[in-house]
Amino acid sequence: TFIRTFDVTVRNYETVSLRVVGEPTATDANGEAESLPAELDWVSEWDSYWVEFWVSTEDLDSQGIASVLLDLSYHTDMTSATAIEYGSAFSQNQAGSINDGDGVIAGLSAETAIADLGFNTQLLFARIQFESLAQDEILLDLEGQSLGPHNPGLEMLTSEISLHSERLNAAPNVDSSETGLWANPYDLNDD
Repeated sequence: TFIRTFDVTVRNYETVSLRVVGEPTATDANGEAESLPAELDWVSEWDSYWVEFWVSTEDLDSQGIASVLLDLSYHTDMTSATAIEYGSAFSQNQAGSINDGDGVIAGLSAETAIADLGFNTQLLFARIQFESLAQDEILLDLEGQSLGPHNPGLEMLTSEISLHSERLNAAPNVDSSETGLWANPYDLNDD
């Protein structure tokens, strides 16, 4: 799997960043990190990985990030979402559901009561674990003699960031269509 990075800037103040990592990224006690984690260059189709959502703001009058809401879609025939974890600051009103049949993480949201988070740092909102389960597969193109790449379809459908100053920003949809997912080259009979 070759994963590309994408960021969404909301009205030039708030940013939602999606990163694909092999293991959960270490943060401080509030879930902050000085910089975004490095993404994986590739993932075997049989390995698990995490999709992390990081938020930040440049609005010094905002008193920091208060809540985040987003929806994510993915191609469920290639991989399955199996777990949701929230950043340590986002401990209130956690919600979200995995509908792996439709390939959607819906209503992923949480709030924090801690002010002044996300200024000049990256604040971990949530992470989703993806695994290759028995029903997941990447079909080889035997006729065209191709291994891919295939698009895992990671797409933020909606995104909203609320600030402690009660300002709300809604982000545009993001399509990560450049991401490539490659079949395991040893699976020659597609089983």
